[in-house]
Amino acid sequence: MPRMIPARPDTDCATSERSVFERFAVGLPASWTVLHGRKLVLPATPKMPTQTCEIDFLVLDPARGLLALEVKGGGVQRESDDLWYSIDAAGTPHQIHNPQKQVTKNVYALRDWLREQPPFDSTFLPIGWGVVFTDITVDGDLGPDLPRQFIVDRHDLGDVTKSISRVFEANSAGREIRTDAGQLLDAARQRQLIDLLALTVRVVPLLGDRIDAAEAQLVRMTGEQNHIFDFPAGRRTPATVSYDSHLTRSTYCRGVRH
Repeated sequence: MPRMIPARPDTDCATSERSVFERFAVGLPASWTVLHGRKLVLPATPKMPTQTCEIDFLVLDPARGLLALEVKGGGVQRESDDLWYSIDAAGTPHQIHNPQKQVTKNVYALRDWLREQPPFDSTFLPIGWGVVFTDITVDGDLGPDLPRQFIVDRHDLGDVTKSISRVFEANSAGREIRTDAGQLLDAARQRQLIDLLALTVRVVPLLGDRIDAAEAQLVRMTGEQNHIFDFPAGRRTPATVSYDSHLTRSTYCRGVRH
């Protein structure tokens, strides 16, 4: 079982993505890491503007690098003018983005951004791509830009290790690469990459922040107390302030005109 990030799919994720998540969770090698639902805002660099990427799955194989996967459910229809449609259970077509263009655009943006991030600015990190169709059988290419080798269909999901390995190999990034120290990404490099793509953050207020907040609360309370004691002549004014062990209360009586 690979490491899955997050450990469970989001409750609002698509049914097609949930089914792929479940297949990956039980079928991929334990040495791999799978990141699901990556929504990345890539800050501008000297070479590229700020970009937003949404990648359904990122599969990390320490021996071969990263593989980005776009998942599509339902039937699929591609027109000659490069319009793509998803066909729902009722047979109704719904226009969708070209999945090959969608995933490769995100891969190129992610690759360029990672090349600016230490230590991957000086370390070769292959990033490939593929498309998963969860509900259809694909017998051949789906166009010159989407050869069968880059596709995982419903039957391929029966053996996800074999299918994903084939997609790795179909990419120029798919060849297994080993350094003098061993596999392409050792444990330290894997941690660094995952920290970049799925950083866990815990931020707590500093002592100075808590003191500032407490002082602001005290100033507000003091202002409210002054307002209570600043009643116009003839109005009800606090005459006695009594205390008990659980609460503080004011007892009011009619004031005297000044």
